[in-house]
Amino acid sequence: MPVNGTLSSMPMHELLRWLTATAKSGLLTVEHDRIVTKVEFSSGQIVSSSSDEPANRLGQCLLSQGKISDEQLRSALAVHEQTRDRLGQVLVQQGLLTQDDLARFLKTKARETVLSLFDSSHASFHFDETASAGPEAVAVGFEIESLLSEGAVRRREMAKFEEILTSPGLVL
Repeated sequence: MPVNGTLSSMPMHELLRWLTATAKSGLLTVEHDRIVTKVEFSSGQIVSSSSDEPANRLGQCLLSQGKISDEQLRSALAVHEQTRDRLGQVLVQQGLLTQDDLARFLKTKARETVLSLFDSSHASFHFDETASAGPEAVAVGFEIESLLSEGAVRRREMAKFEEILTSPGLVL
């Protein structure tokens, strides 16, 4: 049975605790400001995540961290378009990343994708036990309790920012 709601009625930490405690399997989809984030669960554990936020795309993340240049990204994206291989694998094939670097980076990026869900209490969510994230999702495996702790700190900090910075046009 699908579960729907908003993060104002069921905050992210409560939602993750429920999915973990009940050992749920399925797909959690969270939408905020037209950005869709998907987190796949198996027996209460996060197994993959994905987001359509342009800044969270692998190439943009590597570019913003100075791991690759704009030209290298354009070249890798051209190969990706031709071959339909995953961008990360293209970057490894081109010698711009090692397989270990890619795995480490993807895990960090996936963790940040899940943590970003703690940033807004105005998002809507949908959990479907019959769905999966699909091939674009990044496979991960990290400790839920540490994620919950880090997410709680992040939410408290965001609440402080929202109290101080009240302009409706301001984007954090």
